Amino acid sequence: MLYEQIKTDLKDAMRNKDTDKRDVLKLVIDKARAIMKEKNPHEVSESIPDDVIISAIEKEVKQMNQTLEILSSAENGKNSNDLNSRSFRPEIQSKITLKITLLSGYLPKKLTEAEIREKVTEILAQGDYKDMGQKMKACMAELKGKADGSVIRRIVMTIQ
Repeated sequence: MLYEQIKTDLKDAMRNKDTDKRDVLKLVIDKARAIMKEKNPHEVSESIPDDVIISAIEKEVKQMNQTLEILSSAENGKNSNDLNSRSFRPEIQSKITLKITLLSGYLPKKLTEAEIREKVTEILAQGDYKDMGQKMKACMAELKGKADGSVIRRIVMTIQ
């Protein structure tokens, strides 16, 4: 289970005094717990399902990628309001890149576009779907976390 793996890695990071890894893993656990609490506010669970952990990691990676884009655009002179933080930007970018690398190790392997097309074809052949919403719901239920939703949508539209 992914939650147990992250907890074990967190303990190892704490023992080895790896503050970057420790902080990132604590952040993921906290974000996953927040997602669980949002879904079921009255249910307290010690274990967190893999899909919630993966969702938390994907959200965090997406947010870090957006931060990197903002930093790189500011570095290129598009947003030069903050002169004081410019000297620290390479360090910040390298820390964010390290965090993304750490988190990406916990995500499942993404399917290629050909594999997605094959899976979508199988899913759509199994049922009688009347509209795009039903098709997307069925495909996303099967491929969530394994493929990007926009790619799935594009493939579903071409298969129609």
